[in-house]
Amino acid sequence: YTFMGYYTQNSTAGGKVTSLSATGYTADITLYALWVSALDAPTGLAFDKDAMTLSWNAVNNAVGYNVYDWGEKLNTTPITGTSFTVGTRPVGTCRFTVVAVSVNTTETMDFNSAPSEEVTYIVEPEEGTYTNKIDVSADGKTALGFYDKNSGTLTILGEGRVDESIIDKINAIGEDEAKNITTIDLSNSAITTI
Repeated sequence: YTFMGYYTQNSTAGGKVTSLSATGYTADITLYALWVSALDAPTGLAFDKDAMTLSWNAVNNAVGYNVYDWGEKLNTTPITGTSFTVGTRPVGTCRFTVVAVSVNTTETMDFNSAPSEEVTYIVEPEEGTYTNKIDVSADGKTALGFYDKNSGTLTILGEGRVDESIIDKINAIGEDEAKNITTIDLSNSAITTI
């Protein structure tokens, strides 16, 4: 909690008392000490890939929400509802989070919530830009490989760890096909281990 000052009402809408001298007060008054804490993080974040829309549960006392992908804010002003259409995203792994906005946040004091739990979504490359799609998911996280036989490029999108059977899956495309991989592209992913 952060002490915000004394007020003549039990909110910041009341007059803030800047001096406790008797000057200016002709009767007894009640003062309220205002303590403020950061908002709770939004919960229940979900992504509807067909509508390209995020939704989440409301946070008490939030005046709005900001939506982020890899830390980049997607909205220009706080969203007043509990859903947001993200629209078209570039090929790669989206990592969406939502932050509840507090009326008490100023340029010098941040009372917004911490980011929500993250929701990931893979924007796949267009068909025809790769020759094979390989599921290399592990540990309950989604990871997809997009292999282009012509260029020898394997692009891996998703999060977490790549399944150790990736070489076997590539070799199933063609005998010793894994030897033809010249580039592994992880630049648009959240892959932590291959």
